[in-house]
Amino acid sequence: MTKQKRRRFSQDFSKGGRTDASFAPACDVNSIVKHYQETGIDPYQDRIKLKRYAHASSQSYEEAMRATAEIDSAFAQLPAPVRAQHANNPSAWLESLTTPELPPEPEVAPDLPPAEPAPQGALGGDSEGKVQ
Repeated sequence: MTKQKRRRFSQDFSKGGRTDASFAPACDVNSIVKHYQETGIDPYQDRIKLKRYAHASSQSYEEAMRATAEIDSAFAQLPAPVRAQHANNPSAWLESLTTPELPPEPEVAPDLPPAEPAPQGALGGDSEGKVQ
């Protein structure tokens, strides 16, 4: 039995890469430290300020999943126009319930039969509509 010769895998990196060399000075640790020593300004300080931390309750994973399932179930029972109003997103619906800034949902008037016209003279006038 003869062994088959395997073709060795090779990759050519001589072509242009995906790296952008214009960012090299900004990524160089030495230039970052030098800039900090000269100016006293940390270039990454603003990024630290942008971090946001939110309160996370001490729910267990099971409790969180149960609450999520209840919200999804309640959202699925809403009429289609209401779900569409919230982009079919249960999170957006839940946020609209807890955010007081949003205007209340418009009430839809029930379908009423057309009103019948009042007979002439019913309001105390004569046949020509003149009040006596």
